[in-house]
Amino acid sequence: MRFFVAGTMQGSQRGSKTISQGYRQQIEEIINATCTDWEVVCPQKEMFSMLSEKRRNIEESHQKLSTLKNMSSEDYDGNIKLLTSTFHHLVNVAANCDVCVAYLPGHEASMGTAMEIYSAYLNNRYIIVITEMNQNLAILSCANQIISRTDGLGEVLSRFL
Repeated sequence: MRFFVAGTMQGSQRGSKTISQGYRQQIEEIINATCTDWEVVCPQKEMFSMLSEKRRNIEESHQKLSTLKNMSSEDYDGNIKLLTSTFHHLVNVAANCDVCVAYLPGHEASMGTAMEIYSAYLNNRYIIVITEMNQNLAILSCANQIISRTDGLGEVLSRFL
């Protein structure tokens, strides 16, 4: 069985800025302490692995997008096409894992995480969302469990398994 660790990377940040990703290690440690012999899939690690050889070129192409006022997906260069196809692949991976654990800190939404959650939902996966946004309609509509902090994850996993 596999866990997919979804969570805010870029959020509302501009350009290639990201929020701290330390939560990924914390969630993985909780899963591994609670659920032995389960695979943990981290989309950040997967993305970096898949794009490592082209990372610099992708970053340059991504930066150039900030100068455009209008764009068509048909006009994306090869680097942006590779980046977006990798994202599509990872959303599909979320749909095919058994459990999606999504981390959405504070009240900052993440469009990528929302897509991963929804993809998992459409494929009848178990979804645990760690967030304080317990009134958000998208989360209420897709999550099996909503917890406010990561320290409650172990207990939820123990009951689930």
